[in-house]
Amino acid sequence: MGQYFIPAEVERVHAFIHWTRLGERSWIDGPALVSWRYAGDPPRHGSWEVIASVEMRVRSQYYVSDDRIEIHGSEGIVWVNRCTGSLLEEPSVVLYRDGETRAYHDLPTDWSESFRIGGADFVDALIEGRAPPQTLPEARRTLAFALAAGRSAAEGREVALSELSG
Repeated sequence: MGQYFIPAEVERVHAFIHWTRLGERSWIDGPALVSWRYAGDPPRHGSWEVIASVEMRVRSQYYVSDDRIEIHGSEGIVWVNRCTGSLLEEPSVVLYRDGETRAYHDLPTDWSESFRIGGADFVDALIEGRAPPQTLPEARRTLAFALAAGRSAAEGREVALSELSG
């Protein structure tokens, strides 16, 4: 999701990923901590934390998770809440800017909306002869990010995405 909010390529990734056994042949990749540095100046960074509370009850139609996104910028902060769960009854989006906090409650919050809208737009892009929102090079960068995080966790070191190109 970070690529939609920060229009810069990710340069380096560092990750800790613990695999928690759920059953005889079932695992979950959490807890996990992933951090990264975007290319360019000024220095920009991102982080992702996954907490594996597999026994905790979370109101969700999908799985035991309550994802959220927090973006800090030079002029404010945006919180995108309730991406897949409803652990807390809070606004879908909260914006802090100019010393004020604004809450946006009446936004679609069901995770399936993103698949429905994204799938429909992809088909429309094919019919209209335009590029979809995520181009093939962007999809490759997304995959490289995930592979770099896996390699970082496995090898216990920071991984440059350039190691995975080619």
